[in-house]
Amino acid sequence: MGGGRNLGSKWSGGFKAAVEATSEAFPLQDGFFGQIGRTGKVAEHRQIFSSDPLATYNEFKNLITRGAVSSDETNVTNGASFRFSDGSRVTTRWKSSSASGGSPVVEIWSNDSALAPYQKVHYERID
Repeated sequence: MGGGRNLGSKWSGGFKAAVEATSEAFPLQDGFFGQIGRTGKVAEHRQIFSSDPLATYNEFKNLITRGAVSSDETNVTNGASFRFSDGSRVTTRWKSSSASGGSPVVEIWSNDSALAPYQKVHYERID
């Protein structure tokens, strides 16, 4: 059951290649994308600032989910969950339930040594 889709091999390279492509547009810092969050208390909570957070989120999402072998939109409110052949997962939500005003968010559970095992990236407006 469920609403999952098998994405096949639309893009070769899997999660490692997706991370490499994403890091060209959004450089990694010690295995993380973006800057540490406002509170500075949780290293895994990151922020990427732009004048158009939704467009930035969409660009990031399209890069980091390349090569996913399946996706499921039924178990994620306002987004989707993607799985990769190496077991890595990415969950994307165009509107979060966070205190940051419902900004777009991407969560990454990585099996790639180039990334931290977990990170959550919010996309925030900067004027």
